[in-house]
Amino acid sequence: MTERSTGPAALLRELEEMASEDRLSNEELEALGRRYNVPRSAIHGLRTFYFPEGPAGRTEACVGLPCAMRRSAASLGEPAEECARISCLGYCARAPVVRRAGRYFEQSSAGLEEIVESTPGFVAAHLEHIAAYQDRGGYSALEQYLVAPDPEGLIRKIERASLRGMGGAGFPAHVKWEAVRSSADRSRVLLVNAHEGEPATFKDREILEREPHRLIEGALLAALGVGAGRVLIGLKSEYENAGCSLEEALDEFETRSELSWPEGTLPPIEIHAVPGPYVTGEETALMEALEGRRSEPRLRPPFPAEFGLNGRPTLVQNVETLAALPHLLRAGTNLSSSGSVEKVYCLTGDVTRPGAYRHPLGMRAAELIEQDGGSVRETLKAFLPGGLSGGLLPASKLDLPLDFESVRREGGGLGTGAIIAIGRDRCIVDVLENISSFFATESCGKCVPCRLGTAKLQQLLRALRAGRASEPELEEGLAVAQLLQETSICALGQVAGKALMDAMKHFPGEIHAHTRGECPALHRGEALPP
Repeated sequence: MTERSTGPAALLRELEEMASEDRLSNEELEALGRRYNVPRSAIHGLRTFYFPEGPAGRTEACVGLPCAMRRSAASLGEPAEECARISCLGYCARAPVVRRAGRYFEQSSAGLEEIVESTPGFVAAHLEHIAAYQDRGGYSALEQYLVAPDPEGLIRKIERASLRGMGGAGFPAHVKWEAVRSSADRSRVLLVNAHEGEPATFKDREILEREPHRLIEGALLAALGVGAGRVLIGLKSEYENAGCSLEEALDEFETRSELSWPEGTLPPIEIHAVPGPYVTGEETALMEALEGRRSEPRLRPPFPAEFGLNGRPTLVQNVETLAALPHLLRAGTNLSSSGSVEKVYCLTGDVTRPGAYRHPLGMRAAELIEQDGGSVRETLKAFLPGGLSGGLLPASKLDLPLDFESVRREGGGLGTGAIIAIGRDRCIVDVLENISSFFATESCGKCVPCRLGTAKLQQLLRALRAGRASEPELEEGLAVAQLLQETSICALGQVAGKALMDAMKHFPGEIHAHTRGECPALHRGEALPP
């Protein structure tokens, strides 16, 4: 049932191994191309896109917003020059984080200390095995479905539960399912998007490492619901612990005698480790990577439900979305209740206890920050309700229910459910500069608006932070942000300027002060240093 990467995905995996061993000479790359019958030019394009950094073995310092904020209570510091800059390492609750030779460390007053939860031993000790999963009702929803298969009824159930994609877009799941199931092409595929990479988002990693059976059951239910004959898990290659947990869980599932299904009842599950930057998590970019190309988003239409992985109708769902299915579909679950869908909220920033917290979808931001985060709402100036892509809201909106529609009505986006708390003494322009740098760095460069626009915003925010941007330049930057929103191919470019536009709406005085060379938050209105 379980298969490892083959074909184009295996090419990328081998190229990643060569990069980690610093074996990227022209001779080595040409030999790789011959083994896979791929032109030298294509191999060169893959290398420069996926592995531009070098040499191998350098210390990698995370410069994502949660890590940058934890370097200093006053400013978003920069990593040492000898460190490679990484947008996110997936351990945002332990910020600031660095990686050395595949091991993860947090920076403390005593120096670097290995993050215990990142060690294979910790992950193995906290993995929920199949017996424990079954004890709490695991695989009962799958068993019930196999006794009385009802694809249409299954789709209606997730529609009634208002399940949405948890990977960022919040698109209604049942609409995707219906589109794939209605395809006349029977070679349908389920692609599990496990390529998490946005700063402050680490929920999928925790689900994969600790509760892989939830994902397996959810993925099989979804595949049966849409008639998919294959399940592929596109796993972020850096998530090695998650890969080990998944493989062990799949082995358990296959060998558990009381979970024996008739031959051919269930589709095979394949795990494909996929390298690549943040944009690889965009659904069409992930498919491009799995087909052995640069992970650049595709133009749409056609949509994946019509023409997806290798031209087949493809249902793409995020890890958390699929992991929510077993609970929703178990007998007795009230699908009409507001708390029927569970959500893992990742809380970081200026809070005492950052972490991943599971609650019914719609928990209020203030409750999350105070009860789980251990902080007082009066200490905050603002918060990002959905990671860097979800926009910026003032602390006066902390009573907002954290669900898709409520956040949308306030002009934000729930996104992945990554809440970043911004302290009242924190400079908003500092935060915006970090966000702009992330989008400029992570743009794949395929479309002109994103390639040039994100760089323009980064340049503006750097100048604004230093007190060197004028009012006309600020207005030009806002126009660029609007242009990005309207013309970029994928969501990365479309949301790159949202935080700036929101900050101008909620904190105009602080933004305009920087054009006069003043920073109210850090310097109490005094002139910024030259």
